[in-house]
Amino acid sequence: MAMSLRQYLAEAPQRDKVAGSVEQCKDCGVPLQEAIYGYRKVGDHAKCSDCYFDAMSDLIDQAPIGRPMARVSTA
Repeated sequence: MAMSLRQYLAEAPQRDKVAGSVEQCKDCGVPLQEAIYGYRKVGDHAKCSDCYFDAMSDLIDQAPIGRPMARVSTA
């Protein structure tokens, strides 16, 4: 049977208590659930997949992998 809005809101505090025990992403605060948001441990902190790959992308942009590409002069 479907739950009414009133019943859903009445049970919200209990759901919040349970959700409070779930680890959250250090950067964005999203609750970490492997099947939904991914889960990456970075040092002592946990991050969701989106924040993890954003951070990795920034690191790669700062120090690209591989050798430098030759520049072609158009002058």
